[in-house]
Amino acid sequence: MSSDDVEQTLTDDFIPLLLLTMLGTLIYFAIFLSLKNSLREAALQEENLKIQSDQELTRQRLSLMDETVRQMSIAQHDRRHFNNTLLSMLGQGETDRAADLIRRQSEALPQKPQSYCQNVPVNAAVSYHAELARQRGIRCDLRLDIPEHLPIDELSLAMAVSNLMENAISAVSSLPDPRRALRFTAVNVGQLILEMSNPYDGEISLDTNGLPTTREEGHGKGTQSVARFVKECGGELVYDVSGGLFKVRLMV
Repeated sequence: MSSDDVEQTLTDDFIPLLLLTMLGTLIYFAIFLSLKNSLREAALQEENLKIQSDQELTRQRLSLMDETVRQMSIAQHDRRHFNNTLLSMLGQGETDRAADLIRRQSEALPQKPQSYCQNVPVNAAVSYHAELARQRGIRCDLRLDIPEHLPIDELSLAMAVSNLMENAISAVSSLPDPRRALRFTAVNVGQLILEMSNPYDGEISLDTNGLPTTREEGHGKGTQSVARFVKECGGELVYDVSGGLFKVRLMV
């Protein structure tokens, strides 16, 4: 083939080659836009999940405060009713009945709540779940050195503790009596180190991030909440499922 023939061939094929090149460029550009949109959608989904979780956490906090206010209102109403009844008895000279009323009222007062640590929000969370465990016949070994004031968000820590205890209680509730127990410890050594451990049945696997996996719908949200809390604190979260014990350690 002469040079003239080559030149003629290139001239004849120029437009098809140009169109093919443009088509290839458009395809690559479309793929790039598709990947960019997919990444944007994934980021938006992750942000939406975080917002939903934050909203749920806020809802739980508001619910807790609302219940506290409600209980205080009931207590104040009962106290006013008791005082009015007592004053009426004393005004009528019924001192014996008044004394008996005071005695029965004192006997009906709840015992002083157990103090597990100095931190008020965490102690409230632990007290609630410890009572729940007691009602289910679950033994709790609780040794918590958590100071009154912390450099991290104390309500968020209390929610994380609630999730840990709730998961442990759920895991051991169906076990036979000798194994129906959990252990929760916390030490403060400049950094707060918490560890929850409990026996379990079945198999538990960890994902690539070291978090327990679950196939049950609705489960695992507590684990994700704890992981997010630790990440926000710049801490460390470690799970260990060896030796028939489920252990989770938080360093925050």
